[in-house]
Amino acid sequence: IRIYKLDAHGIFTDEKYTMLNANGIRVGGFNQPELLNKYFTPADFWRPKTIQDYFDAIAHSDFGTHISYNVLVHNWMIFFGNSDFVVRLLSVILNLLTILLVFTFLKNNFSSKIPAYISCFLLAIEPLNMAQSHVARSYTFSFLLVVLSSIVFISILKNQRNLVLKF
Repeated sequence: IRIYKLDAHGIFTDEKYTMLNANGIRVGGFNQPELLNKYFTPADFWRPKTIQDYFDAIAHSDFGTHISYNVLVHNWMIFFGNSDFVVRLLSVILNLLTILLVFTFLKNNFSSKIPAYISCFLLAIEPLNMAQSHVARSYTFSFLLVVLSSIVFISILKNQRNLVLKF
């Protein structure tokens, strides 16, 4: 379901800003003044950027994505291209990893597998979760990091409790 018609419509404004930021291009092209008021080719537009270009793009056009996601998307596009489908596929994969992570965590921490199956089923069909996996934005990455950090936090608490009991 998440892959079906993933590129049925073009990327929308926020997705474009994500792609621009991930490629070190300031909105409006202000760090590429040589391209303003002239015809330019894709090669001109996608020319190699410096690290300063990335920082400028994020600082002057932050649209809700974090730098770790921009780095991830940037490298994803280097390896797989920047088509609408490919860029959105990263969100699908991150979303599916989150569902798998939730399942694994619940399966390992409950005596029954039923909570894991129910939770993952609900997470898989929840409309907002599914919709977020269809856009090239940092939502699915953020959710994955929240789940992962929660698992690490609970693990630390369990280990602390075990350490206290030993002393």
